[in-house]
Amino acid sequence: MKLYAKASSTDGFVGIWWLYENKVIGRLVSLDNGYDDGRFIHYDNFKNHSTEWKSVLQEQLPDKFDELYLKLFKCIERGRVVYNTRTQCYEILCSEAISRDIEAIKSIVKEFNLQNCRYDIVPDRHYYIAEPTGNPALDDFEYGV
Repeated sequence: MKLYAKASSTDGFVGIWWLYENKVIGRLVSLDNGYDDGRFIHYDNFKNHSTEWKSVLQEQLPDKFDELYLKLFKCIERGRVVYNTRTQCYEILCSEAISRDIEAIKSIVKEFNLQNCRYDIVPDRHYYIAEPTGNPALDDFEYGV
């Protein structure tokens, strides 16, 4: 575990994101407006990739809505940024592929205003890319990941 002597700047944001054609889309909030569960400050206690997918597409990629909405929220790279209250560090949770993609990380850092903040990149199997089967019962199931 990493412990930092100095806290991160509070200018950063937490939230959920997707990366589509080198563009970060998603929802973000300041630390003051995030959900504090005692260990992490998150975007929200109830809103997540599944609940926000449709509205994010409608607002941020309306010209791609028909194409992407049918693919489901977990068919493109996604992740989240949280703030670890114990280490006083932002964490970028993402797939293993994104964790090794320097340009993608730069885009996420810029979008969440983390340039002057401490942050760690945390690969997480949960953020795998799933190809849709066309069967809603299978496509909406997480398979224990």
